[in-house]
Amino acid sequence: MSEDVKVVYVHLLPVVDVETGEVVEIDRNEICKTSSDKRGILLRSIKTGKQYRFVRTQDELEEAWFPYGFRSFDSTNVVCMEHAKVYDEFRGRIYFEDNPTDKSFYGSVANVHKDHLKELIPEYGIKPIEEVTKAASKQQIPLFTKKSLPGMA
Repeated sequence: MSEDVKVVYVHLLPVVDVETGEVVEIDRNEICKTSSDKRGILLRSIKTGKQYRFVRTQDELEEAWFPYGFRSFDSTNVVCMEHAKVYDEFRGRIYFEDNPTDKSFYGSVANVHKDHLKELIPEYGIKPIEEVTKAASKQQIPLFTKKSLPGMA
């Protein structure tokens, strides 16, 4: 590598501008000071002089990372669509491997977002598992009743 070349690493952090409430990304290298108050940890930028706070909600994180393919399909997670491989409509799960098992990790999909996710399937090359009938699902997922549990009859 030439002596004239300088390698610069950029470490973008999703943050909220304290003044405007806008969700933005700033480079970790421009943070000159941290402090804390009732809003949480505050970060001061040497570049702009502005104060930022870390994102605190899934909605704020999705807003910051939306351009990179992150989507929220329920209130418990934000999913990177670039890594999504299989969508199980019946269980409402997005898997991150081609052949998911019961031990696979996944992102959850609320019923209200199913149609939106189906529109994204072709764009991201996700393999859909079609919704099975309720009768078939009862065979796959054991149901417990008070009578079937020991000591509950």
